[in-house]
Amino acid sequence: MDYGLIGEKLGHSFSKEIHNAFFNMHNQSNNYNLIEIEKNNLKKDFLNIMKNEYVGINVTVPYKENILKYVDEISNVAKEIGAINTVSFSYSGVLGDNTDYGGFIKMLDYYNVDAKGKKIYILGTGGASKAIVHALKNKGAKNIVFVSRSDIKEKDDLEVITYNDLEKISYKDIIIQGTPVGMYPNILKSPIEKDVLGQCEVAIDLIYNPKETRFLKYAKENGANIFNGLYMLVSQAILSQEIWQKIPYSSKTVESIYHLLNKKMA
Repeated sequence: MDYGLIGEKLGHSFSKEIHNAFFNMHNQSNNYNLIEIEKNNLKKDFLNIMKNEYVGINVTVPYKENILKYVDEISNVAKEIGAINTVSFSYSGVLGDNTDYGGFIKMLDYYNVDAKGKKIYILGTGGASKAIVHALKNKGAKNIVFVSRSDIKEKDDLEVITYNDLEKISYKDIIIQGTPVGMYPNILKSPIEKDVLGQCEVAIDLIYNPKETRFLKYAKENGANIFNGLYMLVSQAILSQEIWQKIPYSSKTVESIYHLLNKKMA
């Protein structure tokens, strides 16, 4: 059976390694392919994937919101978030779902990050950020603020501040880096400078390649507890497999693959 990931640029992706490790662990002879799609070819290439009888695909930047228009049905979670990262193909139609939400919650639990009552700043307003907001609200976050380069005051009923505004805030409970800045191969970049981080309790970068981004390096030097997005990535991948195969898998599966990749990256 064929599965895959669609996105614009996938040279940095570890998704194939994750799903192939999953198939090997469970003695499944399935294939997982990386499918790069140019923005103006999304509809045509998505229809070709359907014709090629894929069981399911994951969706990454920049198509998590654009893909909404090409599915027949949307799960309640994906509908509330407004973004899709998992698509299932069956005789009954095309279903869009979102496992970023569950993957992020599993990551918070794994690292014992307590969001309850905290003020949290999220850099970026893309599809993954939407899932994170949904998860943080369910974890009892006190206040969630987007940080954007666009001059907007509100998004999805949340406050939006500029990066200049962020510079004026000395203490941050939790700051989450949700932009592609600092991703391989542009590893020397950070969306904010070290002094902008100020005092920060926890810093999370959704990027997992490199293992420690420049953003996380700055945060660690400022005394923050830091975490990258690898555990979330593995968790959302296994949650996708649960949807496609209609079988629940234990946390041991996630942890085994996570440690395998973490060791490889070291």
